[in-house]
Formats: sequence, C-alpha cells, structure tokens
Amino acid sequence: MSTVPLSPPQSVLIAGSSAAAVGTLAALLRDQTGWRATTLVTMPSATLAEALKTASAAGTAPRVLIVACSDDDLGDLEALAKLDATLRPPLIVCGTLRGAESNRAALRAGAIDLLPAAPGMAELVSALEHAVRHASRAEPGPDRGRLVTILGAAGGVGTTFLACNLAHLSTVAGRRKTLLVDLDLVYSPLATALGLKPERGLIEALANLATLDTVALEGYIARHPSGLGLLACPDGSFTQQPIDGESFRTLLRLMRQGHEQVFVEGSRWLDAATTVALAESQHIVIVLEQSVAQVHNAARLFRLLTQQLGVPSSRIVVVLNRYTRRATVQGEMIARAIGCAEPVVVPNMYGLALDSMDAAIPLFDLDRGSAVARALLDLGQHLGEYAPEESEGLLRKAMSVLTRKQA
Repeated sequence: MSTVPLSPPQSVLIAGSSAAAVGTLAALLRDQTGWRATTLVTMPSATLAEALKTASAAGTAPRVLIVACSDDDLGDLEALAKLDATLRPPLIVCGTLRGAESNRAALRAGAIDLLPAAPGMAELVSALEHAVRHASRAEPGPDRGRLVTILGAAGGVGTTFLACNLAHLSTVAGRRKTLLVDLDLVYSPLATALGLKPERGLIEALANLATLDTVALEGYIARHPSGLGLLACPDGSFTQQPIDGESFRTLLRLMRQGHEQVFVEGSRWLDAATTVALAESQHIVIVLEQSVAQVHNAARLFRLLTQQLGVPSSRIVVVLNRYTRRATVQGEMIARAIGCAEPVVVPNMYGLALDSMDAAIPLFDLDRGSAVARALLDLGQHLGEYAPEESEGLLRKAMSVLTRKQA
C-alpha cells in the first residue's frame, strides 16, 4: 500500500508482553516511510508506564502508542489507566477483546481505536493517521480550564442542585467563564433548574465535532443571564445511542479550552462519557445523604474510582447534602466507612432548595445570606473555583459585586 508520507516521520511505540505480537505489528510499519516504529516487550521486566515517563522527561515521547494485548493480558492497559493522562500518547489497542472488563480497561487507558490482534496494513495506517489528527485537535492549550465532575451515591441526593449552584457561584462569585454539562440525555434536569431551553446541545455538538472550535462550540451552548453556559440536550430530543467516550473526550478538551471552569453532572452508572470526565477531572464530588444504604453506595463508588479507575483519593471530595445533627449517621462515621477525608456538609434547608429549583432561580440570587449559600461558597473554595479572601469574606465581596451590577 502507498500512503502520503508524513514529514517528518511520526514516532510510534509498539508495546506488549508478547514479543511475537509486538514483532508482527512492527513488521507492518517497516516499509512505511511516514512512520518510525520502536518496540517494547513489557515482560518480564520492562514497565510501559516507566518508559513513557522517561520518554516524556527526555522530550522523546511517541506520537502514538500501540498496545498489543488480549482478554488474559490487560496489565499494560491497567498500568496506563493509572498513569497521568498528560503522559499518555494517543492509544491504539490491538487485540481480541471480547470481555466487558477488557473493553472497560481499554476505555480507562484512553484508547481511541480498537483493532484486531493482526490488523491489515491499511487498517493500521488509517488508525495511526486518525490518532495523529485526534491528538492535534485535542491538544490542550496552556490555559485549559479546570474540570469538576459531580456524582450521586443514589438518585435524588441533590446532584443537580449542587452542580447548578456551584457552577453559578463560579460565574458570579469566582468571576470565571464557566460551563455546566448535563449528561442526562432524557430529562436534562440542569436546563430546567436554570430556566433555559437550549435549541441545540450536546448530541448536536458531538455530531459536528470534526468542524468545531471554541468559537463554533458557542452555537451549541445556552447562556444563563449570569453568563453561565449550559451544554445539554434540547427539550424533545432523544437518542438511544450512548455517547462515545473518545468523542466526548475530544469535546471535553475543547470545552476546557474555551472556559476557565467546567462542571459535569455525571451518571452514577459510570457510562463511557462519565468515565472519561472522571479520568480528566481535577476534583470528583460524591454526593450522599445520611443513610446507611447511601454510605454503602458511596463506599462502593469510592472503591471503584480509586481501585479500578485509578483516581487518586486526594481528588475525591465527599459531600454530605441535607445535613442534620439529629441523624444517626454522622460525618466521622461516614469517613471511616468510605475511607475518605471528613465529608463537606451542606445543611438541610430543603424548602429553600426546593423553592430555588421550582422557580429556576440559583440559590445565591434567591437567598445569598442563607446557611446553604455560605456552605456552597465554602465548597466552591475547597474545590479551587476561587481563592480564599485575604481581607474580607468571599460572601461579602461577592454580594458587593452583585449589588454594584444591579445599581
């Protein structure tokens, strides 16, 4: 096969525990002048993660990584999943992966393509060219925005309320250009909570991903009067197709290039899009209430994130919503059961929160002096949305800013 040579040749690292599988893939690229392949057999002693760290430090990181593996040989993928995303080149997985856990391992490792164990040369080169284009489009700028993903340990714990209000506070108190992303493709609760009716949204943006830049993306974002952006599904739209994880990864990086702060309300079922958001988040917020069943769920979710998805526990913030001192289950008990730091508490003012959601008025606009508003400001500061105030309380300063705007 003849291809248009890429100049200079693009570096490709082919790795795997089987010398035969690695050699087969390397042979396919031997006569391809656009590619310069090196190989690494990761058994018995070589470590792929360490090789990538060393190459990155030396400025010789490969443009594309190919990993040869199988259902019974997922060690390299598991090691990649634990590696910082900035050290992972675009990944192509070559192997016969039939099990659900094998495919989840490939997703967690950041695979953008899955090929047979012995692909044809044309198929492999096409995948490599796609990987290079993907890397160029998704490469973050130096000012890429922060990402926070919010998950509930159960349904109805208040994730929509927290996501909506934390994003609103990031906009009005933190004075950051902020985007809120709703992964609920059926009900779009964040649009209802903000009183917005998007005409175009998440699914349309993904369908037109190849033509998007930060300017074009604005056409799919609904803006709240505060300036907060929302990317959600329009009312009446519905798709049975799940969001492709790798497409969402590319879109997510584009969102972060155009915004200082991005919040994602994810699914506790850990679908592909949520898993991608979790892998790239600076902080993950797990929301629960004071019940034994929800503590059990939160502990299980915490273990899944830290042990299977490789998320450092330092990135996870557990939030106890609708907190009351009268409950039997208290913060210290929850921390021991989950294995996390002491939970951040948001007091139980259910009536006020319900009024805020029903009226589609963010809590800070409805009652900025309430205990819940103060708790959310503290939580936002804890997540790094805005810096601690040195000379005056953040609440007082934010109120004065808004008062001047309204005058």
